Amino acid sequence: MIGRPSGDQLVLAAQTLARSATFEQRVAAAASAGFHGMGLSPRHRREALAGGATDADLRGLLQRSGVSVVELEVLRDWGLGGEPSESARRAEDAVYETVDALGGEYVIAVGEIDDDLDVVARRFSAVCDRAAVHGLQVAIEFVPFTTIPDAATAWEIVRRSDRPNAGVLVDSWHHFRGAADPQQILTIPPDRIAAVQIDDADAEVRGSLLDDTLHHRRLPGRGSFDLEGFVRLLDEHGVSRPWSVEVISDEMHSLDAADTAQQAAAATVSLLRSARGRVDTRSPVDYLLDSKPEGEGR
Repeated sequence: MIGRPSGDQLVLAAQTLARSATFEQRVAAAASAGFHGMGLSPRHRREALAGGATDADLRGLLQRSGVSVVELEVLRDWGLGGEPSESARRAEDAVYETVDALGGEYVIAVGEIDDDLDVVARRFSAVCDRAAVHGLQVAIEFVPFTTIPDAATAWEIVRRSDRPNAGVLVDSWHHFRGAADPQQILTIPPDRIAAVQIDDADAEVRGSLLDDTLHHRRLPGRGSFDLEGFVRLLDEHGVSRPWSVEVISDEMHSLDAADTAQQAAAATVSLLRSARGRVDTRSPVDYLLDSKPEGEGR
């Protein structure tokens, strides 16, 4: 079963911070803002090792901070045949090396598909089998301008794959900029929603959809999406995953990592409280630290 109780735990998605943020800055920013987890790509570990750190150093930093690696980025081209799949396997192996060294709960799978869903599901099953060896779940992220445009398509691939570690990633940007159909989400069993990412955006798309998603997302509650309804939809459906805050924004990337993380945490806590009708005088950091699983430190 994929789902597990999470309280109001937050994950600091890798792309919320500027590309230039170092591994150490990412961990420190997540810890200071109260995030229980963080997102990572193999590049972040590779750059830290190139700078003279060891995997033991990085594990020690995570342990002292009380922050876990939760979300791994990203598997692409897994749904294609031919040469792209060979390149994808190399990137996949880099993810597994990172997980074996530093931990992780799920890896995000995005991209195009070029065959019927039975063939694609077999390819996805193979990915899931390889990921299972490393204790990883695999979450398909639907993206409205790709050939996996909505939750229904992602779920159908997961369903046909018939793998216990297969699931769907539901991202509020892709939901609202795409089909925006709550029934598609409700069709997915709650324990097969492997991950949730939350973010906001302006009412009008800025440039193309690609430009909008890569440069102009907003902090939760600072845009036009009905995120309170989104939170209640997932709550009422029984989804119990942490909220991965993924605000890919040129504006946010101009800030230092700590400031970005603080703003992301504060906005998301405010949204969750409002959506659930909660009045709470604790600071966002204290609120999130109190939601950490028993035994996890700061």
